Amino acid sequence: MLITSINRANRHAVNETLLDAWGELKMYTKEKVHLLDKLSGYVAIENSQIKGVITYHIDNHFYEIVSLNSFEPNRGIGSMLLRKAIETAHQNQCYKIWLVTTNDNLDALSFYQKRKFDLIDVYNHTITQLRRKKPSIPTIGNHGIPIKHEIELARFIN
Repeated sequence: MLITSINRANRHAVNETLLDAWGELKMYTKEKVHLLDKLSGYVAIENSQIKGVITYHIDNHFYEIVSLNSFEPNRGIGSMLLRKAIETAHQNQCYKIWLVTTNDNLDALSFYQKRKFDLIDVYNHTITQLRRKKPSIPTIGNHGIPIKHEIELARFIN
């Protein structure tokens, strides 16, 4: 498995993969809009196929994971991409690496907590409000859970 930066050579394929995964190239976090096709990140490639992607944004020594997709669960792809993200956060002298997920994303909540991320905050009904801007957000998510809230997780870097 090759983990490489998103670059000019793979950007189009990465954008197509993210568009397929998310339905559009805009990602909303804590009322911010990120354009996935403009963000830095890493891609996991095996046999010329994209197996995973992580995108991020660094602002004032805070490293935000905007998206993380592993297209073959339980193979360690998400873990490899996260390790690369943490390494990049260290290189950029970031104090904190953080992300926001939705209340129904139990897999993400488990994944990050197992990797030393703490629950930092819950933003009640932000998804309900965001649905006014993006009506395509489903009302029912994973495990039949209504999608209503954002949950922030963070890991502080020494």
